[in-house]
Amino acid sequence: MNLLTTAFRLAAPLVVLLGSTAAWAQTADGVGAEENAADRALSAEEIRAQAEAVADLQDYEAKFYQLSLRTWMIYTPPAFLNGQFSLHTNMWEDGVVNLSYGAEFTTRIPEKYDLVVSVDWANLRTADGWWVEDGDDIGDATWTESNLSLLNADVAFHWLTNLNRAQTFQMYYGLGLGLAFVLGEFGKYNVDTDGCTNPETGERWSMDARNTQQTGLLRGCFDDEGNPSRVSDRELQNIPPVLPAVSATLGFRGLIADRVSIALEGGFKTLYFYGGLEIGYFWGTRP
Repeated sequence: MNLLTTAFRLAAPLVVLLGSTAAWAQTADGVGAEENAADRALSAEEIRAQAEAVADLQDYEAKFYQLSLRTWMIYTPPAFLNGQFSLHTNMWEDGVVNLSYGAEFTTRIPEKYDLVVSVDWANLRTADGWWVEDGDDIGDATWTESNLSLLNADVAFHWLTNLNRAQTFQMYYGLGLGLAFVLGEFGKYNVDTDGCTNPETGERWSMDARNTQQTGLLRGCFDDEGNPSRVSDRELQNIPPVLPAVSATLGFRGLIADRVSIALEGGFKTLYFYGGLEIGYFWGTRP
């Protein structure tokens, strides 16, 4: 019995020593390190890194919304038609005003991009006048009357660049894609060559004159009251009812007052170039 008691007394310190050694080894391997780290004060660098992480997360989750109304001047350069027609009318002639009116909804998506959903109506009407296809004789000229317009609906992505530290003045640029619905008609009438005269001599057109490409002679195809010399049959130009609406945009936006923005924007859409003003009401949320 004394032998067993003596053995137990010798083994107990050894067990305690081995247990302490194992616990120390686990702490050295990382077990229990979280408890020690929680008790340790953070360094300035760690505090700064955590603050920047929180700020980045708030910027990432911040929401921006805007409802806008806009008015554009639109214009199709004559060069777009010169390759197909030797004579044609253009926008902004004879008192025709070509404007576009629209509305859009803008929302900010992560990484400071804008998603823009818009709808607008554009007046494509041109002045009434003579059109001659390139290479045709003036005897094949047509008198055209157009009241065409487009109803556009598209979705665009705009990239943003802040131009001041307060982020109240921005440049944006992007691309859009949608559909353009053609409204109105492009009607045309054949020229009545029997009613045309030479504007210089006042003589009726000769057969040779009808077969030339001297578009200036069409100035003599009006009566004394200014009515064109045309035949009564009216023909409508075959135009697809729906066209792809492709747009490219560049603009500058200022956030003024508390909830109001104003932008100067220009670009290209479908069949014309545009430029004008946009006024918006915006609001935002942060996490």
